[in-house]
Amino acid sequence: MYFKIVFICNEDSGIFKSFQELKKIRENFNTAIILVTHNMGVASYISDKIAVMKDGELIEFGDKEQIINNPQKEYTKSLLNAVINLK
Repeated sequence: MYFKIVFICNEDSGIFKSFQELKKIRENFNTAIILVTHNMGVASYISDKIAVMKDGELIEFGDKEQIINNPQKEYTKSLLNAVINLK
């Protein structure tokens, strides 16, 4: 048994043409993607689960809906507030 994992440290690396392409790869190949980003908009689009780290420590982890809709830590709230709302 083996796992298919893609690890991306910088979403601006140009590896993928779009985040839609990255999401298709995840869905079509049943691949886990670990995306390190400060952009919670991108994290919420691509992820099923979100882990929030601050100063090298895991401070919050849960389902996407839980973290986005009911963040517990002020740092998570500040990351979410930094997302531009284009509605």
